[in-house]
Amino acid sequence: MYFTVTLDGRLLIIAGFTFAVFIIVEPVSDALFIVGILMLAIAGIFDVLDLLAE
Repeated sequence: MYFTVTLDGRLLIIAGFTFAVFIIVEPVSDALFIVGILMLAIAGIFDVLDLLAE
C-alpha cells in the first residue's frame, strides 16, 4: 500500500499557516536571538552575584 500526499484542504491550510508564521517571524528572528542571548547573560550575572552573596 502506497502513501500518496495530495494537496487536500488540510495540507493547504497547514502550508498557509506555516508560510504566514514564517513571514511574520523572519524579520524579527535576529532580534529574538539577541534577546535570548541577553536573557542568558543576565541570568548568568545574577547567578554569579547570588554565589558571591553566600
